[in-house]
Amino acid sequence: MKTMSKKYLIHTFGCQMNDLDSEKIAGNLRRHGMEAAENAAQADIIILNTCSVREKAVQKVYARLGEIGRQKRRRPNLRVGIVGCMAQLEREKILKGINISPLEKLKALRLMNEVFQADTANWRGIGSIPESGLRISDRYASFDAARAFPVNLEPAREPQGCICGDVLRGVATPPQCKLFGRACIPERPVGPCMVSSEGACAAYYQFADVESIEAGS
Repeated sequence: MKTMSKKYLIHTFGCQMNDLDSEKIAGNLRRHGMEAAENAAQADIIILNTCSVREKAVQKVYARLGEIGRQKRRRPNLRVGIVGCMAQLEREKILKGINISPLEKLKALRLMNEVFQADTANWRGIGSIPESGLRISDRYASFDAARAFPVNLEPAREPQGCICGDVLRGVATPPQCKLFGRACIPERPVGPCMVSSEGACAAYYQFADVESIEAGS
């Protein structure tokens, strides 16, 4: 008798890089014998590949989490995986969003500590900081896209004239950037601090008096 394969469903939010990451995740799941589900009702595991750069994408993630939380209450064996920016930045809020009990939260944290380990991470405007990021542990190396698809990435470069790195380190304020309020505005962002609505430059532009900056005074 043929055993039915487990099925997965991946929801992708954000940029094209997330689309690529989702394809890699799907490829790994297929290599482990899983099949793609047509809808959430068929899925044994639902994975959300999240993005925190755009506010609209964040709102969509939380809306989807609400739906998944209701499904999980009806189907306790449903597995939910959350990857991407929001998984790192808003972990506790996400766990609340899918209505996980305190005991399940502890289990989830133990699993995260088992699957991931601290590693050196490169931070914009700061540089490399030991043990400030996460990587997949050696035990789960077969699931690590970075090992399966080794890519040498060049160091991130700031757009010419952008001082986002200095703003993030607190050694400069947005108005000190020659692009702020002129070439760089929320509708036409140049640097990453203006791209996200939560970014320092975007927040400063929204709530500070930028009329004098735009006028060049």
